[in-house]
This record gives sequence, structure tokens and C-alpha cells, in this order.
Amino acid sequence: MELGHYGEFAPERGNWTCKAPPGLTFACLRPMAMSEMFPFSVVLVAAVLIVFALLKQFVLENYMMHKDSLHGRAYSRLSPRDQRTLVNHHLSLVMKVCIFVIGIYPFCALILGHNFNTRFIARLTIGDVLFLCSHTYTAIYLFELCYRQGISYITWVHHSCTILIAQLALAFTNTHRAQDTTIEMVLCLVWGVFDILSEAITHLTMVLYRLYPTRHVFLYRALRTAFVVSVLSTTIETAVVGWFYGALFRRWSTLNKALTPMLFVAFVGAQIWSAICLWRIGSAKGVLMRGGEEDAAGTVGVSVREDKKGAK
Repeated sequence: MELGHYGEFAPERGNWTCKAPPGLTFACLRPMAMSEMFPFSVVLVAAVLIVFALLKQFVLENYMMHKDSLHGRAYSRLSPRDQRTLVNHHLSLVMKVCIFVIGIYPFCALILGHNFNTRFIARLTIGDVLFLCSHTYTAIYLFELCYRQGISYITWVHHSCTILIAQLALAFTNTHRAQDTTIEMVLCLVWGVFDILSEAITHLTMVLYRLYPTRHVFLYRALRTAFVVSVLSTTIETAVVGWFYGALFRRWSTLNKALTPMLFVAFVGAQIWSAICLWRIGSAKGVLMRGGEEDAAGTVGVSVREDKKGAK
């Protein structure tokens, strides 16, 4: 398959011709399979979920949370629902940081115009690494949906859409028959990077919220910081995705032209709701910080149930 100017099909030409918009070198990457490991996708997701279950039971629940430590004391005073939420915050924080550290170099290489088959380490390509990171990322949300109790509707929509979008993008890159498979995968990776940046600090903040419930000044500042990061991340993400979408509009298929804005609005809506929840919890801590414990008690109860997309 040959692509002409901005992805127009040019089968009569014997070479690859493409003109990328300024700053979007990846737009002219030849469509190809992201990784040769695609046939093992189900096995990979299953293996990651097993690892999560082992970490949850034998490291977090049976060791860290039951020891005579800060974590153990915080864990023992929580309800079963909040105990699961705390465990999930720990697991999600660690795994998302690992994904970011491992995947940021291959991601940047892809953005700068290196295709999926570029060597990374030994026999691994940047496509292999991004493939593994993408499956691990979706497994985090699968595990949370199955493990946590009382998840809000907004969280369900956010997590479910994230899983489906990521897996569909991976499947489409394996077919590499459409002209927009690579740029669609890049767009999904951009969403993932911004999601990790905003979510990681929120996971950390909510862990601190459980560990130090009476340190109101510290928690107020932490929650306000998480709110600012979430708002900035969502704003920058919207600008970047809007730029990608507009600059490459002629490259998108009709289906993606319609679905991308709809899914992105839902995705951003969930992030905005998360920021609102962080603001509410921070406001409650601000009241407590100023000595209004009785006035803030009801607000804290409501805010805790709403924390990060419904106690995410």
C-alpha cells in the first residue's frame, strides 16, 4: 500500500510518498504491525492479571497492610470497601510509574519518526515495548473493575472505554491495512501518557490521604497540587489531541472522524469530574485546617466517596 500527500492512496507509484504536517513526523510512517507478539495478546493480559493478583494478596494485603506499620494502622481502620481502594491505589501507582519509565523512550522515538520495528534493547523493538506497556495499562483497569467495590458510573465508563479503545487500536495496527492505523495508535498512546501523568499523582495523593488523615494542612496542599496537575494535564492533552486531529484530518477514516471526538469528550469529561472531586476533598480539608471540624464532617464523608472518579 502506498500513501500519497497526507495519506491519499497512490498505488500507481512504486515508492512511499507522504508529506507530514510540521511536527508530526510519525504521520508518514509506513503502516505495519506493532509487534510480532500480537498472537499472544490474551496470554500476556492473563499473565499480567495473575501478577497483579499475586502482588495484591501476598505483598499488599498479607504483608504490607497487616504489619504494625503506618500502612497497617491505616488499613485496619478502614471499611472493606476502602481497604480495597487503598490496595488498588498502591498497585496502580506502582504499575503506572513502571509503565511510564519503561515506555517513555519508545514513545518519544515513535513520535520522532522511528517505526515500530526500530530496535530498542537486544531483540526487542520499540513496538514490542509499547505493545507490552499498552496491555499492562489496560490490565490495570481490568483488575480495578473486577477488584474494587462501589465503583461510580463515571469510572466504569472511563475504564471500559479506555480498555476498548486501546485494544481496538492494537488490533488495527496488526492488520495495518487502513491508512490511519499508525496515527490512531499514536493518538491512543498520547492519551495514555497524559492519563498516567495525571493519575499517578492522584493515586499518590489518595494514599497519603489514607495514611495521614489528621494532617489537614499537608493534605490540603497535596490535594490542591493534584487538582492543578489534573487541570493542566487535561488542558494540554486537549490542545495536543486537537492539534493532531485537525492537522491529520484528511488522514482519518470516516469512522474515526466521528468516533475520535466523541470518545475524547467522554474521556476528558471523566478527567474533569476527577478534578472536581479532588477540589471538593481539598476544600473539606481546608475547612478542617481552619478549625471547622464539625462543619466539614459532612463534606468529608461525601468527598471521600467521590474521590478520583468515585474513590478511584
